[in-house]
Amino acid sequence: MCCWRGAFIANNTCFYVAITYVVAYGVADLGFSRQDLLAAVMIGSACMIPVLIGCGALSDRWGRKGIFMAGAALTGVWAFAIFPLIETGSFFFITLAIAVALMLISLMYGPQAALFAELFPPEVRYSGASLGYQIGSVFGGGLAPIIATLLLAHFGSSHAIAFYLAAMCVISFLCTWFLGGRAARAGS
Repeated sequence: MCCWRGAFIANNTCFYVAITYVVAYGVADLGFSRQDLLAAVMIGSACMIPVLIGCGALSDRWGRKGIFMAGAALTGVWAFAIFPLIETGSFFFITLAIAVALMLISLMYGPQAALFAELFPPEVRYSGASLGYQIGSVFGGGLAPIIATLLLAHFGSSHAIAFYLAAMCVISFLCTWFLGGRAARAGS
């Protein structure tokens, strides 16, 4: 049951890198317009909304773990495309990088609430799901922009950030794989 703590780490890590760190990186390190980067995040967020809803519905039908794990795997692979696309300087490619990242993250966010809730009996469901969410938020999202900044400063390349994102996705994938309880049977 301890794997639920790590399952949510990739959602937050990748999400906050895509919506906050990318803006700071693009403005400070690449000299792009803040307005353009924020517009790309808004467009990506608008694309995310219907995908997020659809992913939640898919998890009702086909199971939460599989959809969630697909999101972790695909987001981990996409991590290696995000920065090269952003570094082109093309508004289209920057927007594409962010939008695809957010849509792939939706594969995790869509089933996340039900996945976590189904891990716990009703008496502790709220506390258990909330604790998993908060741990993932702090260690994934809260530290992600700081870690990305440190990786770029140390290695001088966005490749290190891509490996960091992929590593977080591997952690979430494996933790989700080992989840038991009703989440393992949801959708079947």
